[in-house]
Amino acid sequence: MRLFYHNDINPHQNEVTLSADDSKHIVRVLRMQNAEQLHLMDGKGNRYTCTIIDAHQKKCKVKVDNIESLPQTASHIHIGIAPTKNMDRIEFFLEKAIEIGVGKITFFYSKHSERKQLKLDRLERIAVSAMKQSRKFWTPELSIAPSFKETLAIEADQKFIAYVPTDATENLFQKIKKDQNILVLVGPEGGFSEEEAELAKENGFEWVSLGKERLRTETAGIVTAQILNMVDLK
Repeated sequence: MRLFYHNDINPHQNEVTLSADDSKHIVRVLRMQNAEQLHLMDGKGNRYTCTIIDAHQKKCKVKVDNIESLPQTASHIHIGIAPTKNMDRIEFFLEKAIEIGVGKITFFYSKHSERKQLKLDRLERIAVSAMKQSRKFWTPELSIAPSFKETLAIEADQKFIAYVPTDATENLFQKIKKDQNILVLVGPEGGFSEEEAELAKENGFEWVSLGKERLRTETAGIVTAQILNMVDLK
C-alpha cells in the first residue's frame, strides 16, 4: 500500500486534495488511477485508507474510507542534543533516532558548542521524510532551547546528562526505569563543561555513561535512543 504524508488532514474529512508534488508522483510516476487505494498519515498517529476519486496530476483527490489510530510507543523518550558543526551529522542522528523511536528532540547550545544556529524548518522536513521511510505514524516534537539553563528546566520523571567524571559513573541502562518520562542530554564534541555538569546536577539531572567507548555527538545520540527503547527488556 502506497503511503503519503498530509499534515492538513483531520479525522473529520471525507475527501482530501493532495499536494501538487504528491499528485504528480501518484498519477505520473506511480500511474495510479481512479478506484485505486493508498494510505495517508498526518504525523499525529492516524493512518487513513483512501480511494482515488480524481486522478488529477496536479490536485489528486481521494475519499477517506477508514481511519486507524496508532499508539506512539516512544512518547516517553526525550533527547536533548547539542548540534554538531557539520549539519550532515546532526541530520543523520535525527533520521536514525526517528527510525529507532523518540517522542521529542530538543537542540540546545552549550559552552563548547561549535554551531550556534539551526534551521528548524529543515529539520522538520527531514523528520517527516524519516517518519515516512521507517513507516512511523508520529512525528517527534522538535524544538530549539533558547539557552542551556532553559534546557535544564524541561520536566521529566527521570533526567540524565551524559557526563563521565570517573570510571565509576553508572551506565544509563542501569538507571532507567519503566513507565517513566525520560530526558537525556547529549553534549557537543568538546563535551559538557564542569560548570554545566554541576549546574545540571543542581537541577535534578544524574550523571551517566553511555558505555566504555568515546562517542561522537551524533553516535551518542543514536546510542541513547537505542538504550531508552530497550527499557521494556529490563
